[in-house]
Amino acid sequence: MRQISNKIKHSKVSAWVKEQGFGKYLILCLIITYFLVSYNSQYMAWYNENVLPIFGHFVSNIWIILLTIILIVIAIYDIIEKYRMCYQYDMKVILTVFFISILLIICRFSGNYIYVNWIWYISYVDVLAIICITYTISAIVNKCRIFFNLFNSKNEKSDCIKDEILNDWPIEHKEEDIFDLESEAIKLAEKIKILDRKKTWSLAITAPWGTGKTSFLNLILEHISKRDFEVVRFIPRDSKSYKTIQEDFFNSIACVLSKYDSRCSNTLKDYMASLQLIDNRGVVEKLVNFYRIWNKDSLKDSIKKSFVSLDKKVLVLIDDFDRLSKDEILEVLKLIDSNAAFTNLVFLTAYDKEQVNKSLGDLYTTKDAYFVDKFFNLEFTIPSRPYSYISRYIEDKLCKFLNANESEKKNIQQTITNRSSLFEECIPTLRDAKRFINQFVLDYKQVRGDVIL
Repeated sequence: MRQISNKIKHSKVSAWVKEQGFGKYLILCLIITYFLVSYNSQYMAWYNENVLPIFGHFVSNIWIILLTIILIVIAIYDIIEKYRMCYQYDMKVILTVFFISILLIICRFSGNYIYVNWIWYISYVDVLAIICITYTISAIVNKCRIFFNLFNSKNEKSDCIKDEILNDWPIEHKEEDIFDLESEAIKLAEKIKILDRKKTWSLAITAPWGTGKTSFLNLILEHISKRDFEVVRFIPRDSKSYKTIQEDFFNSIACVLSKYDSRCSNTLKDYMASLQLIDNRGVVEKLVNFYRIWNKDSLKDSIKKSFVSLDKKVLVLIDDFDRLSKDEILEVLKLIDSNAAFTNLVFLTAYDKEQVNKSLGDLYTTKDAYFVDKFFNLEFTIPSRPYSYISRYIEDKLCKFLNANESEKKNIQQTITNRSSLFEECIPTLRDAKRFINQFVLDYKQVRGDVIL
């Protein structure tokens, strides 16, 4: 068990390092270090010839001393403020600052140079090196603080009993699944894994509001390996307007494809321009790329090749589809339809079918079919569960939150059982159940012992 736990922690750390992009920065550090060590004499010769003459004319006076003091005060204040707010530095800047400080220290302790002292034995170069190192340490500490905060928040169990408030967040792990839907999630995950890579698939997960569509998506993701899939969570509601939904989508895809092909970012940019999704290029750039933008089919083929060359499928999750306006819904459907030509791409959209059709209106509905059905290859309805799952949940949570004795537990159970039809009518979903429990506990504690449960 200890080995398994260590493996899990190691995998989480590895995922975090990969997510933060530390790998490429580490490689860059090693390359720079390699050249500095291998070509130390050449570097020192360059330093003596180009940098030293500039420093050689440096003269200290009272104004320089005062300005240095002001610089130190500003740096200390800035570092303290950034530490307090857990500021996240750009790693490129920090690496540059770090190497500057290392080079300054190497030259300082080489014994080959005479430095102008600022105060006592402290030189001006020492001040710059200390400031650079302090910024580097602050950046590393802040990165670690963010990592441990995220790590702890992910591993903490819900403190609902302590706070006596149930949150309405989607579940993230199978341990939180009270409806035993994991087996259904596994079925769909296995179905997604074996989909033909030579086609684009659009799958729909449908269920009424409040029944846990996002939770079901999370259960599916638990059984989707990152070795086989690149997962893109696309939330159309985050777009500035319905007109920018497709642009935002292609930008998200570009982030994925660019990891495997450096040309993809520019190709997708040209493709968006050919679709008139963007028009933010300069005159010269437009003239240079006019033929490529005009030749839309060639650009589409290039993007298609990028998808085909991937060893993984690209899984696009579209959540909260049923919370969009009519124009936004149509734009997402257009997005799914326009990308049907790209292979190795899977759209997984969760929505309340009745609500989406209501938003689209009668114009997009016929007697035999709904307009939205045309855009999905497969529709999977989250299976319903007996109401006993919810009533048992209400019973368990009330007993916990009220710290009920045996008599109260029996009364709670009998009340819910005897009025099950009323509960099912007024509290039909888990979301409603959580809100009922929160309100009931707050109210009941004020009159506990004075009323019959």
